[in-house]
Amino acid sequence: MRNAFITFYFTALNNKMLELHNGFSFVYHLVDGDHFFITINDDPHKIREMLKGYDTIYASTSFHLETYYLRNLVDRRWIVGGPSVTTKASLGYWQNLLGNAKIIHQPFEEMLNSPLSSRYTIYWNELIEKFSPKFVRMSAICDKRCYWNKCNFCALKFNQQSTPSERKIGRNVETVLKQLPDYEDKIVSCYIACNAVSPMILNQVINSKYRKRNYVYHFQARFDREIKMILENADDLHNFEFGVGLEFPSQQVIDKLNKGLELEVELEALKIASKKGAKIQLFMLLNTPMISDETFKEACTSIDWMKDNLIFMDWEGRIFIDEFEHTKDEFFNDSPTNIIQKYGGINLFYSPLVWKTKENAEKFGDYIEEQASFGNTIYFSKLTDRQKELSKQYWEKLLTLSNSYSSVPSSLSYSNKILSIPIDY
Repeated sequence: MRNAFITFYFTALNNKMLELHNGFSFVYHLVDGDHFFITINDDPHKIREMLKGYDTIYASTSFHLETYYLRNLVDRRWIVGGPSVTTKASLGYWQNLLGNAKIIHQPFEEMLNSPLSSRYTIYWNELIEKFSPKFVRMSAICDKRCYWNKCNFCALKFNQQSTPSERKIGRNVETVLKQLPDYEDKIVSCYIACNAVSPMILNQVINSKYRKRNYVYHFQARFDREIKMILENADDLHNFEFGVGLEFPSQQVIDKLNKGLELEVELEALKIASKKGAKIQLFMLLNTPMISDETFKEACTSIDWMKDNLIFMDWEGRIFIDEFEHTKDEFFNDSPTNIIQKYGGINLFYSPLVWKTKENAEKFGDYIEEQASFGNTIYFSKLTDRQKELSKQYWEKLLTLSNSYSSVPSSLSYSNKILSIPIDY
């Protein structure tokens, strides 16, 4: 029985940055096999020829372009999973594309009825050596579930419950962190694979003796009271990055979204994290049908509070997304010094309000139904003229944050505080 494992990757910043899209399901080496690195730019015919002699091929994807690429490759030998696959597998369009493969929604070790591996296996040393990038992005499994799992509008439905292996023996966070490679001459952005991290996992990583100085540990997080307490007790957060869905800084809107969070607690947690050096990606909803004169006023008060209480670093290190493709090009063409040395503070990710299901869109008034790329149907909430006017004012208010950054003392600087390695481009 010959097995193959597939990992997607890409490089950017003139090959100075390497990002590995290994998905979230097979970094544990469960069975013997050969590993192959591919990109969506590779010739599918050559990949098919390369894999011709294998009995079973395991692949996990993180993004829809990777999943779409597999349409030219998969046959009955393939076992395919990961976030992008599992969120699309129920759609007829994607079923037709990937119908020849076996699509799984659970982790590979659960499918194989295998206990959790005691060894965290790293496949990509050869790829690192090939490109010798200064900045490496990779993922590591500490948990697969969404700790929060309370947002009734959320479209992320994969791996939300604990797997049998997790229920039986739990995830050994120390084992995962201990066996991650050092790469001491590089900056490693390590995504800890959780939909929303639990207080237990976050606390273990913060206090782990295997926490590496040149790593930036990235989490999706819901800043509730328990997470806030963990942040309060942390001595230093300079090599942590949190993706925080603040959504809209109004308690009324948070309640309407059934988010289950307290705005005051979220803001205080942001203050604690930013002043302890954490980098924060702050996800905000624009063009929301929940905006009104009252919620707009509350949001403006919150933005003023953020300007007074959060540490903002040099604005060149933050990205305001209004058109994704345009901003992506700006990001990749910016100098590595700006991105790496100055990357910090608050990233405001601007995204229009799009619903994945008609049921959610109907809850908030009129909507527009459109066909998106690769066969998906999405729903845009329609706004009244007054809501459009308020949304424009709200966006302009958000932009004032870009002028509010303060000079951060070198003792608090991410690059000076955590990294002693030279960054020479």
